[in-house]
Amino acid sequence: MNMIALLAAVVGFVIFLILFFVGKKIENKFLSGFIQIIGIVLGIVAMSFVTKAYGTDLQVSSKAGAYFFYLLVLTVIIQFLIKKIKK
Repeated sequence: MNMIALLAAVVGFVIFLILFFVGKKIENKFLSGFIQIIGIVLGIVAMSFVTKAYGTDLQVSSKAGAYFFYLLVLTVIIQFLIKKIKK
């Protein structure tokens, strides 16, 4: 496991989570979805910045993207389970 890729994915994921929960608080559905999409984009940008700041190659950046995707899928699964449990 590449630690720089994992660090980059976690940094991007934290930025995504912050904007995701901020978007959830907004009542306007369009604006809420827009902020959540911006969170994904800013997460990818931050992830790219971290991998380039350490001067790594393209393989590390692609691995960070894979880790970021896995974290997003894990978030969707956890959110689904929480909604199931609340019912």
